[in-house]
Amino acid sequence: MSAENKKIVIKDLTKSFKNTPVFSSFSANISGNTAIMGVSGKGKTTLVRIITGLDTDFEGSVDFDFSPEFSVVFQQDRLFDGFSALENVTAAMGKGRFDKGAREKAKAILSSLLISPEDQLKRVRDFSGGMRRRVALARALAASGNVLVLDEPYKGLDEKTRAHCAAFVKEYASDRLILLVTHDRAEAELMGIENFISV
Repeated sequence: MSAENKKIVIKDLTKSFKNTPVFSSFSANISGNTAIMGVSGKGKTTLVRIITGLDTDFEGSVDFDFSPEFSVVFQQDRLFDGFSALENVTAAMGKGRFDKGAREKAKAILSSLLISPEDQLKRVRDFSGGMRRRVALARALAASGNVLVLDEPYKGLDEKTRAHCAAFVKEYASDRLILLVTHDRAEAELMGIENFISV
């Protein structure tokens, strides 16, 4: 099923934190690749946590017309700091670091995200913020799943690197439904996303 044919229906979503409402009877239809936009603190990350099933404390419903399998780039990089970039990516595939097929796939993705072969063997604890972000992105791309959730995936990247990575993600994940959380419409445009939800 192509991304355009995957649909998510959110109906009457109500969610509060300590009696502070985040959503009140919020409804939306997601059909095809979609950017979830809004200023900081308005509930973008909360919405994708609900969609992915990481937050179940809400009222309303989230329904899919397909069986979703999620791979996610969180706001936090969530890397194994003692592992190399290559080991981080193979771990996301559920493969050991000596699995030849997994290593080759991981190398290709990391190289496409501008992580050099030399840096791929270094521990990510020594990486810059932008390099760590690209490893987190590589992990999500390497993992199985038919829905790719990207929560501000390009933060910390300069304009040229962001454009390069966005173009690669668009091509590599062309068979997945992409949910992009961003406050920057230009990021959605870089990925060819034309559907928007405001929160």
